[in-house]
Amino acid sequence: MVACPKCGYVRQPEDEDFFSASECPKCGIVYDKFEKEDKQLDGARMVIYVEKPGKNRAFLWLLTALVIVGAVYIVVSKGVNKPASSDLSKRAPEQAQSPQRPSPPSAAESDSHTAYPAAPPALPQAAQGQPPSAQSGSPVPHSVSVPMAYNAQEVSETIHKIADTFNRPMDSSYYYKNDLDTSDWDSIKTLPTYNKIRYLLYNYHLQHTYVGNQFFVCVDMAMDVWDLLETAGIKARLMVGNVRTDITQLDTVEKYIATMNHAWVLARVARSTWIPVETTGGFIPQPSMWNYELYNEGEMFKNPGGFKDFVQSRTSMFETCSQIGPMEANYNQSYAGKPVNGQGAEFTGRIMQKVFDCKNLVGRVQKYLDH
Repeated sequence: MVACPKCGYVRQPEDEDFFSASECPKCGIVYDKFEKEDKQLDGARMVIYVEKPGKNRAFLWLLTALVIVGAVYIVVSKGVNKPASSDLSKRAPEQAQSPQRPSPPSAAESDSHTAYPAAPPALPQAAQGQPPSAQSGSPVPHSVSVPMAYNAQEVSETIHKIADTFNRPMDSSYYYKNDLDTSDWDSIKTLPTYNKIRYLLYNYHLQHTYVGNQFFVCVDMAMDVWDLLETAGIKARLMVGNVRTDITQLDTVEKYIATMNHAWVLARVARSTWIPVETTGGFIPQPSMWNYELYNEGEMFKNPGGFKDFVQSRTSMFETCSQIGPMEANYNQSYAGKPVNGQGAEFTGRIMQKVFDCKNLVGRVQKYLDH
């Protein structure tokens, strides 16, 4: 006889007449369906039963790891906090009672510290004989000789050499003189070339104007007129000087080139006859003018290339070289004789670049003065 898996009722023969063979007459369950659901529940209960021991084991592993870490920490802590040996504790008072300054470094060590001394600066003289502080325990630093950031004497010598180049006495070898015989000036004025120059100069000034008596204005106008004359077949030269003061009589070459403030042109009207041409004012200077001779002396150039290079180099030379003196004074006050640092090294590079530029400009100007 079949017993119900749920309620345990045992089927009777008379139950077959009223109830299906697949269901329980008492509780009404379907035997196959109940058994299938019961197996699924058993499977779920099995999974839960299997996982529970796993979780317990993970917890046990974690607890074991914490115990081990705690034990290691205790051992290490005891080792670190272990008191010093009796020998060290005995030597400590002895060292505190007999302080000694460290021995000077060897020659090799001194050389290695030349550029960047590792030791701190020496203490003032009054404090050098004192023992080290008991609290800090740091030794008294020994005296270290530090290099200068740059030898200012070399800069001074360079400045003097540059100054000596142009502080030489002035003489006739430093300027050009246009020796023109003006006794027959009336005949010169009748020459065709003379009148052609007047015509070109007149037309140029009808188309050009200038503001003020600026040096670089007259430089540009002198080059313009030089080009007009050369294009017209008239030989021309460019002049730089001073038509208000006789700078050729100054006592030094430096004063001579420093006082130049004007530019004009010399034009050839005959085979060996050159006359001055005032390109900025637009006229030909006459021998009757008080400053006529000043138009015939100064620095002479055959083409605009050398002329322009001299004018620019001369101006740049005075601007550049005049900056070295103040830079030298600033250097001596701030960096000379002190340990090397970033600012000192940068300033050293700047002043040496300025000296190099000045020397280069001096050489370029000097070559034009060697007639």
